[in-house]
Amino acid sequence: MFENSNLVLPPYYGYVLLDLVGVFMEQMYFSVQVMRARRRYNVPYPNQFEQKTEGVSRFNCIQRAHMQFMETCIFFVPALLFAGLEHPREAAAFGLIFLIGRLVFFHGYASGDPQKRLRGAFYVIGVLGNLALCVRSALKHLA
Repeated sequence: MFENSNLVLPPYYGYVLLDLVGVFMEQMYFSVQVMRARRRYNVPYPNQFEQKTEGVSRFNCIQRAHMQFMETCIFFVPALLFAGLEHPREAAAFGLIFLIGRLVFFHGYASGDPQKRLRGAFYVIGVLGNLALCVRSALKHLA
């Protein structure tokens, strides 16, 4: 596909792209979990959250875990892709940390005990690691 193109991806960039596939797979998995919870807890569309007045809503925890993933991806995915252009192995490693952390975060939050989400807070290492690699590349290319 890129044979006659000027686009040249660095060696090991395939690992970065596999992380991107992982982001897609997690997004789909989390979406399915929200759809199942919507049926289980009888939260009809277009309600985004269950209107519970007391206690913790398990549905709301699942929905919020999914939304928080999407909120993070908006800056994680570009950082992963750009960092991977000069540092593909490091970016992919940080991407894997992000994916594992987000999965742990989701399941902790979805348990119905919002504090358990913090077990997966190490996903931030993946975000900040790729951000640092982007800054490093940007500074290198200023001159």
